[in-house]
Amino acid sequence: MEGLDLGYRLWLERGGVCVLDEWGAKLLEGIISMGDIDRSAVEAGMQAEDAEDLITHMEQVMGQPLVSRGSDTNLTDAGKALLFSYKSQIGATREVLRRRYRNPMITVDGVLMIDGQLVLIRRGRDPFKGLLALPGGFVDYGERVEEAILRELREETGMEGRIIDVIGIYSAPERDPRGHTISIVFHLAPSGGSLKAGDDADAVGLYDPSELPDLAFDHGSILSEFLSRHRE
Repeated sequence: MEGLDLGYRLWLERGGVCVLDEWGAKLLEGIISMGDIDRSAVEAGMQAEDAEDLITHMEQVMGQPLVSRGSDTNLTDAGKALLFSYKSQIGATREVLRRRYRNPMITVDGVLMIDGQLVLIRRGRDPFKGLLALPGGFVDYGERVEEAILRELREETGMEGRIIDVIGIYSAPERDPRGHTISIVFHLAPSGGSLKAGDDADAVGLYDPSELPDLAFDHGSILSEFLSRHRE
């Protein structure tokens, strides 16, 4: 479903036992800023008794006081050192994970012409909702790119097709506002079916290649290159 992201939790351990996670870090940061355990617990989204239990657990694992209670409630030097260690190590770990698993996504697009007219869809969702685009989409896991473009063609336009050749591979990091996508663009020929919009397409139609409006993504430049080579 759109709008959902896969999250993960990271924590510090000692002897295989969790010492400090994101909830505990929020609690300790609140104690520094507010000087009160109960108010910090509310800010961290937990009950006061749960906050006390969490602090007791952390102090038992660390073997020393982490919070000084009384008129001047605050973190001890050990508590501040623990929070600093968490924030520095977790920040570095998140950056490593972000870089390691933020890979480009593979997409396919197809250039299909029928009687000299280009088959284009009108996008039914963002980005570029309402603009014309080449039929195409994301490659499913376990799917060959050749299978993906014929599937996307069928789902979005109602047409069956066959692959003539590969027009090119387009990989500019800024080509898709959703993130870095690499598109393999195929030259297709019709082999059956009839034009009928479906899936992400609001509409599908035939367009004169010499009178094209603005297109979504970098599809305008892709078609310009293709048509120039095609004429040659």
